[in-house]
Amino acid sequence: MKKISVNYLFLLLFAVTISGCSLGPDGGNDPLIWDFNSQVLKIEIVDQDGHSLIDPNTRQGDKRLKSISFEWDDETYRYEGLPARQLRAVPEYYKGVSLERSKSSYLLTFGEFQPHYRNAKIEIEIPGIGEFDVRFTYTASPKGTNPNIRKSVTVNGVPVNNPEDPFQIRLVVDRKKWDNYGSNRHEATYLPVTLYFVPSYNSKYSFENINKQRVAVLYNNKRYHYNDDYYDEDGDDDDYEVGKDPIYLNKLTLYGGKTSFLTSNSGYWGNTFFAFGPFDPAKNYEKEKLTFVLLDHSFEIEFTAKLDSEGIPFYDATILSGDNNGRTEKKCYFRNGPLVFLPL
Repeated sequence: MKKISVNYLFLLLFAVTISGCSLGPDGGNDPLIWDFNSQVLKIEIVDQDGHSLIDPNTRQGDKRLKSISFEWDDETYRYEGLPARQLRAVPEYYKGVSLERSKSSYLLTFGEFQPHYRNAKIEIEIPGIGEFDVRFTYTASPKGTNPNIRKSVTVNGVPVNNPEDPFQIRLVVDRKKWDNYGSNRHEATYLPVTLYFVPSYNSKYSFENINKQRVAVLYNNKRYHYNDDYYDEDGDDDDYEVGKDPIYLNKLTLYGGKTSFLTSNSGYWGNTFFAFGPFDPAKNYEKEKLTFVLLDHSFEIEFTAKLDSEGIPFYDATILSGDNNGRTEKKCYFRNGPLVFLPL
């Protein structure tokens, strides 16, 4: 039995080579198994002059992105600051709005999709701007060594003309209407920084099983107890209000919730996390130290939240000490801050 992995269609022969599939002159007698990479929709948002309007590094820009809704299969999705995942040749399971860096600008992304959709609909609503009806077809009908991929996208009935990637679309909007939405001239400029802590995938540390009275942060000679007023769970769109996002609290707060961390190879949903913040990067926190307490464990954390040389928020965090033979976390980031995997 032979297998072909398709990562990029124009590199089909290369994909066949690295998959270990050697075909005879007549194509071989063994059946082929096709694995197709999932497709993701990429969205540029620009003004009439072609300048990108997506800016996730300011409060206003972040709130504007979070105001946008994506309707898919009777579900509503919003941007939550999640980094875009790397798509793999696996059955699709992830749907969400993420952000991707593209040269000097950013793209919103929505996906992922395997090739079995015909005239599927995604409705994008930008408050103060309007709605965009996106229809796409992504199919595969393999025959021999030809995957027979078909891709097409329309926006409000107009076909997308992008030979490099038809799934990358451009929405042109009025800059004044974009900028005026929810603006507050008295608001701090920069996107605040939050520290995120992930205990473990073990059921012992599931959000429901943890005694929140035994969760705390020690910082600047003060003990911060868990605050259950700000439970945070991805995908909960009930009574959604951008201004109530806990990253915009006006005082340091420890809270928690559940989410799916896109760094997980298993695509596991419902991971527990705890959050502490916000920190204003304009105050330039450099190698600050705090202690995160979880049940009988404690971890000394060093973190930085400041502006870089270009005035863009920079953040990082490292475990200095713990109680598991000095293991440290990988460098990962989540929403608006560093993501610390606790070695439990």
